[in-house]
Amino acid sequence: MRTRGTFYPAPIANGPNSIRNQVAGANAFVPTSLTGCQLWLRTDPITGYLFTAAAGTGQAANGNEVLHWADRSGNARNVTDASQGPDLLNDLAPTSPNGKPTLTFVAATVEKLAAASATWAKFLHDGTGCTGFVVYKQTDENVGVLLDSGGYAGGANTGLMLYADDSSTKEGHLVLAVGKGSNIVNMDNHATAGSNAYPAAAWHIARFSFKTGDLPYAAQLFGDGCYCTGAEPSAAPATGDPTGGLRIGLDIDGVSGNALAFDGSVAEVLLFNRVLTTLECRQVENYLSLSWLVPVGNVGVMGDSILAGTDVTRIPATVIANRLGALWRCTNFATSGARVSTGSPQVQTGQWAAASGAKRRGYNFHVVCCGVNDLRNSQSGATTYGQLVTLFDEILTDPNNRLVCCTVMPWKGGSTWSAPNEAQRLILNTSIRGFAAANANTYLVDLAAVMADPADAESLWAPYSLDNLHPTQAGSDAMSLAIADKLLAVGLL
Repeated sequence: MRTRGTFYPAPIANGPNSIRNQVAGANAFVPTSLTGCQLWLRTDPITGYLFTAAAGTGQAANGNEVLHWADRSGNARNVTDASQGPDLLNDLAPTSPNGKPTLTFVAATVEKLAAASATWAKFLHDGTGCTGFVVYKQTDENVGVLLDSGGYAGGANTGLMLYADDSSTKEGHLVLAVGKGSNIVNMDNHATAGSNAYPAAAWHIARFSFKTGDLPYAAQLFGDGCYCTGAEPSAAPATGDPTGGLRIGLDIDGVSGNALAFDGSVAEVLLFNRVLTTLECRQVENYLSLSWLVPVGNVGVMGDSILAGTDVTRIPATVIANRLGALWRCTNFATSGARVSTGSPQVQTGQWAAASGAKRRGYNFHVVCCGVNDLRNSQSGATTYGQLVTLFDEILTDPNNRLVCCTVMPWKGGSTWSAPNEAQRLILNTSIRGFAAANANTYLVDLAAVMADPADAESLWAPYSLDNLHPTQAGSDAMSLAIADKLLAVGLL
């Protein structure tokens, strides 16, 4: 008979997806290792890159107004301002990301930095392809412009505009506008993301891309590694030069009374003259995440009382988050009694598709562990699996998403257990394993094997069993660590 001692999490393998290699890879990565890097602005280190004079002289120090930010792409596309630049924050305050210096823009004084030439930035709006990243933190202004070359929504200019909107109706949203006298693309994540998806007073990574005819959409918008929204142009892109040189912190019409100025901080800006691949985008976001401690692994946990953490002090989402570390977030959506087929509450309508559900809150990793309540209420394994597949398929519709599906744990001796129900559990688990094996971006955690009694696969192992159905704290921790280690093995790339 096989015996089992106290559960200890397995060490993270030193393979290509291990956390050790992820960190090492992100440390070694530089944006210019990817082709097409047109602009690279970073506030750390200060020396040689941030200056108090627009001519690029006078090394900046903490509290100085920065009037020249040197480009690291090799293209000498420095951004400057003769009189009204942002202030350097270099006091290592707890609000600084990873203790690094950043630039603070004040909307009331319309602070900005701008490129001297407009012609080079045409790729941002002409449909030939672009990808951009901005590491930012907004404070309390309604609309804060991160990047603008003349793409104000509804305006008469030609260019692109990326901004953050923290107004009462669009709190914590990202918006992208590409225009040429009338909007070509004007989109925000209001329709697809829940309220405050990217809230003020926290650091975020905005990512956008635009290319005519690209799939699944010509224009796409991401926040913190998660897909926000996509849109098609309403007209052909403009082939002319942008209306003005690229600005950071202010729209191109900023001299007017309708100036849209940014109130907050910027740490890094990257622009490429092509649409990066998904893997390349993840490389960049992994590098930015490690540099500025902005999590880009966003995990939504969906399931029933077992994953919600019935009668335990440390719920699974907390254990998973602690195991994953600073580059990840983990949020619990699981609720007691949830099912996937009939009855209430339901996982798909309540935890996934609801206004405050995982679908609308910006997650790129989804853990699903449910089905036992369906079996306990006389649903067949086939029927339960059919509903699970609907949820799985919807999660995987976005190629940025990764799904971790879990088998249903044994519950012999628990309420409503029977030999026929056990047979349906085996059918359901066989189907879940098959789905994971057959589908890209899908990974299996076989909790049925992790949690079973070594002498009786139909029962929970005694140290893990609270009531033959729900796990003890030790069992909940073992289950959670198995899920977390799978996420680490999948990795951020």
